[in-house]
Amino acid sequence: MEFLRRSLLKRHEERHESQQYLSNRQEQKAMRRAGSYWLPALLFCDSSTTSRIAMPARLHFAAQLPMMLIVRLSLQRRMTQTRNHNNKGFTLVEVMISLITFAVLTLIFAATVPLAKKTAHMNGQYAQAISLCQHKIDQLRAVGYGRINYTELSDAGIIDDNPTTPPFSFNEVDQVEEYLPQPNATLNVESLGADKLRITAAITWRTTTYGTKTSTASLTAIITNVE
Repeated sequence: MEFLRRSLLKRHEERHESQQYLSNRQEQKAMRRAGSYWLPALLFCDSSTTSRIAMPARLHFAAQLPMMLIVRLSLQRRMTQTRNHNNKGFTLVEVMISLITFAVLTLIFAATVPLAKKTAHMNGQYAQAISLCQHKIDQLRAVGYGRINYTELSDAGIIDDNPTTPPFSFNEVDQVEEYLPQPNATLNVESLGADKLRITAAITWRTTTYGTKTSTASLTAIITNVE
């Protein structure tokens, strides 16, 4: 009987200690989550809630309380700054700078468009002039060395009737005016010695309709007597 009584008493004490330990742990967690208790109250309060907490636990929590308060204040300040930053709009200076930048870029783009169009038009004219010169040199090569003179070339429709001496003209026979504004197409034949001729086809035209600027394209070829 004595052994049974001691066993029951020991089991009752262990259960009581376990319940007290769990209760203390729950109260410590609740107080840590609160984060707003006053330090003297934690250390010296004798209420029914805090009186059961051991003094070492109170001191440990009191040592952690300043850091908890600092972290909490830091988080609140960061959340406030983030909220204010998200609600911040554009200032008048920022709007004015954006408008000025947009206007400058628009003017630059508007100025480059006509220049690019003019450059493309000039390149097209130059390519057309080179094509006409190459066509004229190919015609002379087809005629041959022995027939390169005014009479033969005029009868073949390669050069105009006038002038009759080099440099010859091919404005009318090739209708160069249909491709280039105010053209002057010439064909020069120059002897380089025995059985060798240098042919130069050149075209000069006015770049703009109402301007005085001109451009020139020319090609040179050597034709020899292969007989």
